[in-house]
Amino acid sequence: MNISILVAVAIAASFVVRAGDDIRVLSTRGQATAKYGGKEQQIKAGALLPSNTVLKIGHGGYVALLSSKGGMRELKSPGVHRTDTMFGGKTASSTLSRVAKYVYANAYEKEVTASETGTVYRTQTVAAVWPPNLITDSADVALSWRPVRGYTGRYEVLIRNDDDSLLLVKTTSDTTLRLDASILTEATRGRCVYWTVQHERDIATASKPRCIMVASRDDAQELAAQVQTLKLECQSANDRDGQAVCAILIGALYEEQGYYEHARRIYTSQLRDTDGEMTEVLLKNCMQRGRE
Repeated sequence: MNISILVAVAIAASFVVRAGDDIRVLSTRGQATAKYGGKEQQIKAGALLPSNTVLKIGHGGYVALLSSKGGMRELKSPGVHRTDTMFGGKTASSTLSRVAKYVYANAYEKEVTASETGTVYRTQTVAAVWPPNLITDSADVALSWRPVRGYTGRYEVLIRNDDDSLLLVKTTSDTTLRLDASILTEATRGRCVYWTVQHERDIATASKPRCIMVASRDDAQELAAQVQTLKLECQSANDRDGQAVCAILIGALYEEQGYYEHARRIYTSQLRDTDGEMTEVLLKNCMQRGRE
């Protein structure tokens, strides 16, 4: 079973599907068929279903659905279900609905939601690959960039504040560097500092600056509240499927809010522990934002 596909626990994720909603099959196993357009066929992951589709779930069957308007639903019980009525009932939180819409756009509409606000563009020779403009509340951040073909010297990573004052210089022969975020003082909390990487003592080769921001206390508290909301809505999901769902939902929330390092770690962990194709797509899209 593709257990890392984003779905919600049925008790916490019921929605009314409105006209114009697109509905996708996120995951399926066992006996599960869909009837629309006069034909009945085995349900396949990724399929786009019309709003009047009739789903038949047999013994041991399972289907997870996601709508473009932010609806998520699991079907586990044997029986007949209609996509135009099955989402009625208890409404999930605005947080879960928003994250569901984000996932739908990220997975199926291929929208790039990363922001390059505040970036100052320069002549680029060294290309940064991770992270994109980033918000963090962790103690360190892993920076990485592409090696320059034919260059055998060392690289310099420079950290500047938004007044262009130099805060830190680190030199390495590698193409990765773990930055200790404790260098970011209380005065820079909630404000960008910018990192660039270049050939040693050669500013003409510098990469485009990228922002690292330590979240303000208010922003960190707001994010923690949203994470807790998702956890509470998944609290009845005690099986392995439900745990994976909650983890990936939280990963998507982190990514949506710009905490890309948290999102990357969660996606990577779930991909390692499951066989989810959707998790692979989400991780790939997340990492692509670092290369843009």
